[in-house]
Amino acid sequence: MLKEKRLPHEFWGEAVSTAVYVLNKCPTKKLGNRVLEEIWFDRKPTVNHLKVFGSVCYAHVLDARRRKLKDKSKVMVLVGYHPIGAYRLCNLVTKEICINRDVIVNEEESWD
Repeated sequence: MLKEKRLPHEFWGEAVSTAVYVLNKCPTKKLGNRVLEEIWFDRKPTVNHLKVFGSVCYAHVLDARRRKLKDKSKVMVLVGYHPIGAYRLCNLVTKEICINRDVIVNEEESWD
C-alpha cells in the first residue's frame, strides 16, 4: 500500500491499521460468508465510505478557522479511518494527522 502510493515508510502503522479495518469489513468462510459485525448486530456493515489508501484529499476548512482570502480546503493524504465515521488525514508537509468528515477524495491522484 505504501509503495503503490509512494508514501514514506513512517506510515506503516497507519497502513496496517487501515488494512485490518478493511479486512474486518470482509466476509469469511468460517462465519458462513458473513461479517462479524453482521452476526453481532444483525445488520450488514456499510462499505460505501471506503476509499483508496494514500489518495489525495481536499479537507474543508471551517469559516471560523480561516480569514477572508485563505483557501477553503487543505490538500492532505488519506491514511485511515476513525471509529466515529471520519477519515484520518495527513498533511505530508507538516506531518500532522487530523480527523475530518468533510472531505473530497481523488482516488486516482497520488502524492508527489
